[in-house]
Amino acid sequence: MKSSRPRSFFLTVILVLAQSALSCGSRDYSGSWQGTTADGKDISFKVQNNTIGKVNLTFSFECEYSGFCPAEESIEADAGSPITGDSFASTVGGVRFSGKFDSPTSVSGELSYEKENPQCGKCKAKSTWTAKKIS
Repeated sequence: MKSSRPRSFFLTVILVLAQSALSCGSRDYSGSWQGTTADGKDISFKVQNNTIGKVNLTFSFECEYSGFCPAEESIEADAGSPITGDSFASTVGGVRFSGKFDSPTSVSGELSYEKENPQCGKCKAKSTWTAKKIS
């Protein structure tokens, strides 16, 4: 008589792997998120249907030349970026905005910006950010 242990073990492993795969795909980050950049500027965004929606970013930047050059910018735009697994990446208003959900209630990421200004030269920003789910 053949033992059914190998078959039972194999089926158990398959079921555990299938359940793990399903639980990874079922994360829901929907809601409003709010946080700050490394230099204390505010960011916020909304998630709906596994997509990053409206994004509000404020960030500091530095330009090649000094003078009356701006040093901060605020952007509000609809990203429309899908969340793949637990990560996203988007460009909104010239800002590269990306992040990774560390948990169902916290996310962290980076933003970068580069723009040429006739009076100020090349202006750049690069910062990390963190946010928490607020609703």
